Amino acid sequence: MDIPNDHKVLLARRDFAPQCDTSIFSAREKEILARYGCWMEALAIGQIAPITDAQRRFIRVVQEEVEPESESEFETAWLKLKLRRQYEV
Repeated sequence: MDIPNDHKVLLARRDFAPQCDTSIFSAREKEILARYGCWMEALAIGQIAPITDAQRRFIRVVQEEVEPESESEFETAWLKLKLRRQYEV
């Protein structure tokens, strides 16, 4: 599968700012957010279109239509970030 350029640009970025206290995140969750956060946020807000079933499911988790799967580190890290941001508001 070819990765669209808009995805490639975001996947290359490493400057994601969580905009919340990250002390509650595990080292692995911090790593995921640092590496994929810009791309995940773009998916979450509809800036880029999902191209896989996993990405479509991620969006459904973000929209709270389905629960995150425990084996999906991406889903659980992003939902934890979302909930932490809401908590801090």
